[in-house]
Amino acid sequence: MTPVLQPGVCRHCNCTEANACRLEDGETCCWVNTTRTCCSNPRCQVAESQRLERVRKASTPKRMTPAEVHKLIRRGNRRPRKGRAA
Repeated sequence: MTPVLQPGVCRHCNCTEANACRLEDGETCCWVNTTRTCCSNPRCQVAESQRLERVRKASTPKRMTPAEVHKLIRRGNRRPRKGRAA
């Protein structure tokens, strides 16, 4: 089960405004998105970009080739319906 996201808590490192990450330059992190769920820590940025890529891939439907469609028609099956995104 996915944990409930709270604004003001980083989804990757669980830092908050009161307990911010220390960056390599000695400064503290800041929020990089409007929902305040990802901080400016470089590791969190990489994790967020990987998460967004997984979401994009999961939400993109598989395209069928004309040969696959023809094969389904000849068998009498319909094209599979698009499922809901997880």
